[in-house]
Amino acid sequence: MKYYKDKQNQIYAYDDDVSDEFLNVKIAELGLKKLSKKEEQELSKPKEPSLEELKQAKLSSLELWFETMKNKSKIDFKGFGIIDGGYKYLLNASAMVENYELLPQKVFRMWDDSFKPIDLNGLKAIKRAIELAGIKLHSIKWEYEARIASANDKDELEAIVFYDVIEIDLGASNE
Repeated sequence: MKYYKDKQNQIYAYDDDVSDEFLNVKIAELGLKKLSKKEEQELSKPKEPSLEELKQAKLSSLELWFETMKNKSKIDFKGFGIIDGGYKYLLNASAMVENYELLPQKVFRMWDDSFKPIDLNGLKAIKRAIELAGIKLHSIKWEYEARIASANDKDELEAIVFYDVIEIDLGASNE
């Protein structure tokens, strides 16, 4: 590519295979000057995204994370273990509670696909834990949004890591 600029520093780029005749006409017509090597290097250097662009990209990543977590999240249910969270898992837990006496096996499938014996009160606690995890997920998302909005530079944005585990403790006073 051949690079030129006009008096207003507007950049013009022409393919190397453009004829010299055509190029000379354009140079005269537009008053173009060839860019210096330094200007060409500056032009070809990748542009660093602005803080706003970086924030927007981080918010997009947050939305993907949030959608994933809404569908299937990992809940560290204190005193019980790690279970699946998300809307379909809430529906399943609700159905198990409502139909407990009809369950052929009184077990609950854990995050790691192992099975754990469970009674009706345990299922009710799991249902509540999944409900609370859904509520907590929204709060966590809002916290991330606030941190992204208040980030002052790229390093602060990169320090924001979206965690994949929601901790629920039904014995804690805030749950």
